[in-house]
Amino acid sequence: VFLAKNTSTVPQGKISKYSWYLNNTYRGDSTILHFSQPSWGSFPLKLKAETDSMCNDSIEKQLTVHPQNTLDIQVNAAIQCEQNNLFTFTNNSWLPLGTATYKWDISTGTSFIGDNLPPQKFGLAGGYFVKVFSETDKGCKDTTRLLLKVLFNPSVDFTVKDVCENDSAFFKNTSTYSGGNSAQWFWDFGDGNTATKKEPKHQFPAAGYYTVTQIGISSEGCSD
Repeated sequence: VFLAKNTSTVPQGKISKYSWYLNNTYRGDSTILHFSQPSWGSFPLKLKAETDSMCNDSIEKQLTVHPQNTLDIQVNAAIQCEQNNLFTFTNNSWLPLGTATYKWDISTGTSFIGDNLPPQKFGLAGGYFVKVFSETDKGCKDTTRLLLKVLFNPSVDFTVKDVCENDSAFFKNTSTYSGGNSAQWFWDFGDGNTATKKEPKHQFPAAGYYTVTQIGISSEGCSD
């Protein structure tokens, strides 16, 4: 927003009329002109004055509107699971003229200055944010904020006792999940059979050693 202040004077008589022109378009006749210019570039601002004696004069000045940086910061996935989370950022910001610098503030308390923030890994589940500050070489500033979320992963574990041939083994689920109860369970008994109960029973086809795999999947889709 611009404010153009009229400081015109006349040694005798008085000024009876003012006319403002921006980019050759009439903008008003007030002493002080408030106006905005939505696009960037250089624009002529002209003030015409007329005295009560019908004498005229005018002055023209060039106004410069510097372009604003259009911030466009993308993240590979704003919501990720705690296990193996890795947030990568792509700076697609656009500045039609000039250069811009970037400062990245992370809610963990760290900061980074540069065009692109290095990949970020968070050690705990929870909510985080990254705030990006931009300033052009002409002093035009802008900021944006990215909200990130790290979801809890279930920590799966179970106990089972050795059994005799033709007896059923009972699998006790001792998994923990800080985000609540896991929504789904999957068991692979290593003999071609599977189950989806939380604590299944299973009879193995023959004596021997079997590798049993347990997978827990949270209601948000995070697994272990």
